[in-house]
Amino acid sequence: MDEKVIKEQKKLLRRKILEIMERTPNFRNLPDDAPEVRQVRELGKEIEKLGKRYLLKNQK
Repeated sequence: MDEKVIKEQKKLLRRKILEIMERTPNFRNLPDDAPEVRQVRELGKEIEKLGKRYLLKNQK
């Protein structure tokens, strides 16, 4: 994957996170095991993986 593709994917994932947070009332007060919170965490992990992939690619 090139840099532009990775950045675009990260942007889409961040947008999904924001959409979930905006459509869920009282998102910040939800318990840790709520489905919305778990979904946001998974998307965050995906962003992290993309970032690591980008860093590893640029080190070589």
